[in-house]
Amino acid sequence: MVDRSVEDRAHTLDPCLSMKTLDEAVWRTWEHRSRVQEMHAAATRITAVKYVCIGTLLLTAAMWAYAGPYHLLVRALISAGALRVACRAISEWHYVFATVFFAMVLLYNPILPLFPLSGSWQLLLVLGSIIPFAASLIRTAPIQIENVYLMPAGRT
Repeated sequence: MVDRSVEDRAHTLDPCLSMKTLDEAVWRTWEHRSRVQEMHAAATRITAVKYVCIGTLLLTAAMWAYAGPYHLLVRALISAGALRVACRAISEWHYVFATVFFAMVLLYNPILPLFPLSGSWQLLLVLGSIIPFAASLIRTAPIQIENVYLMPAGRT
């Protein structure tokens, strides 16, 4: 005759082990989903910063005759945006973009302005400053989201 207590203990231990394995799988799936959502949100935020900077530069160029009194606001927005994009580019190992955006931080520094917001060559400089933001939008935005979705669930 088989002892029922030994058989009951074996069935009792087995569901615990399978439950632990299931919990780990659920946890890894949840962790992966959270990581994907956070990376997507971060990519969306940095894209919004780039669009705000492009809009600010376009508005400044369109209203060039009236940009003088708002030079501190324009410089602060562009330098803050360029600093944020440069930091993000460093974390993604895009050192060329990081160098360009750090140069823009120095160029649009509101504390020590290097150029006034008046004149024809300054207008060309403001219009030319749109190019790095647009290039970084084209170059980095699809890669950020694409790499996240390629990572299999449960792997770190």
